[in-house]
Amino acid sequence: MKTDLLSSVSTYLDMRKNMGAEHMQKNAVVTETVKTADPHPGGKALFLSFFDPGAYSGFFKAGTVCFTIWLIGASQTAVTLYDKEIDAYTDKYKFEAVTHRFLDQTDCRLLSNYQADCFLAKHKIEASGSALEALKAVTDAAWGGGIFCFFASAFLFFCAPFARNAYTESSR
Repeated sequence: MKTDLLSSVSTYLDMRKNMGAEHMQKNAVVTETVKTADPHPGGKALFLSFFDPGAYSGFFKAGTVCFTIWLIGASQTAVTLYDKEIDAYTDKYKFEAVTHRFLDQTDCRLLSNYQADCFLAKHKIEASGSALEALKAVTDAAWGGGIFCFFASAFLFFCAPFARNAYTESSR
């Protein structure tokens, strides 16, 4: 049994050596140089205008505008909306204190004496919530746009010299 195992292993190794011998022969390969295609003039113009100093300057200016919008939205508009929200919750808590009912669980149409107060308080709460959601959407979009524009500006600023040199050297 031991000899069978040894003979099968040695047969396997011999076969393996012979299999590699076919691939070890080196044949001469004729190589031809392939001329690369010239870039399209429109593509070249687009590429060079993308890495133009005016492009990253424009992205930087756009980022500055977006951050300005974000700061104005966060500092000026938020204060006004906060005052409106305080007014809405004041009406809500006054209604709840007088009627001893939660405004969210009250059907205003069933009230006779406090129907107007109930509708007004609900409207102010809904309007306040909608305005705050709209402000958040605008400020989040301005923040995201500012971050994108600043990163794009930095990327173009650092890559522009390399990209322009690589493109002009390859087109020579």
